Amino acid sequence: MRNIQLLIVSIILSTSMLYARIAEEAFIKKHLIDDHLASILDKHSYKLERLLRKIHRTERQKNGVWRFKWLPGYYVKYNVNRIIQKELLDSAIKDHALDLIHTPEKYFYHIKGRPTELHSLNYVVISKDVRARTRDQEKRLSLEHAQQMTKAIETSGHCSTYAQNYLILPDGRVSFIDTDGTFANEISYKGLIRLLERDNLHRFGKAAREHIVSRIIARYPYLAPRRKNEALKFLAGWNRHNQIKNRTIRSQLYELLREL
Repeated sequence: MRNIQLLIVSIILSTSMLYARIAEEAFIKKHLIDDHLASILDKHSYKLERLLRKIHRTERQKNGVWRFKWLPGYYVKYNVNRIIQKELLDSAIKDHALDLIHTPEKYFYHIKGRPTELHSLNYVVISKDVRARTRDQEKRLSLEHAQQMTKAIETSGHCSTYAQNYLILPDGRVSFIDTDGTFANEISYKGLIRLLERDNLHRFGKAAREHIVSRIIARYPYLAPRRKNEALKFLAGWNRHNQIKNRTIRSQLYELLREL
C-alpha cells in the first residue's frame, strides 16, 4: 500500500512538472524574437553569453542593459523577469482598457548552445527603444492619466515607479519602460507613493496628485501595521508641503493622520 501511495505521488509530481514545462515553452515561444533579428543576434551570441555571465556574478544586475551599433533601435537586457512582469502590466492594460498606458515590445533571444530552460543565463531580453516626447510637447499628466496609472499599479503590483522607469510618449501615453523591479500586490502602495516623490511630482497636475493620494488612503486599511506606519509618515510629510483642494480627499487624509 505504501509503495502504491508513493507511486501515485510520483505520478502527480511528474505530471505537474510536465504541465509546467509545457506552459513555460509556450510562454517562451510567444515572446521569442523574430528570425530576422535572431539572425543578427546569432553573430554575437558568444559575446552576449559572456556579458550575461559577468553581470550575473555581480550585485549590480540592474546595470545589465546594453546598446550596440549592430542592433539599432533596441536594447539588450539581462533578466527574463522583465518579460514575465511586463505580462502583468499588459494584462492590467487589457483587462481595464487602459488606453493611456503602454509597455515597450520585449522579446527573448536564446543564447546559442545554452539550455532551453527559462533562465537569465540562457536568454537575453531584447527591448524596443521608445522615444519620450520633447520639451516642447511637455504637459502635466492629467487626472485620467493618474487614474489609469494607479489602476495599472494596483492591479499588477508594480512598485518600482521611479521617475526613470517610465516616460511620456509623443502621443501622450505613459510607457512603463522598466519592468525588472519589484512587482508585489501587498506592497503596491509603494508604487503609488513613488509617484508623489520629488522626482515624479512635477509631472502631475493638481487633480492627478490628489487622486494618487486618494488611492494611497484607499489602500491603507489593507496594509500590515509596519506598512501603515510607513504610509502615514509619507502622507504627513507630503501634506505639509502640498495643499489638497478636494474636500472629500482632504477630510479623509486628515482623519487618517489622526492615527499618528
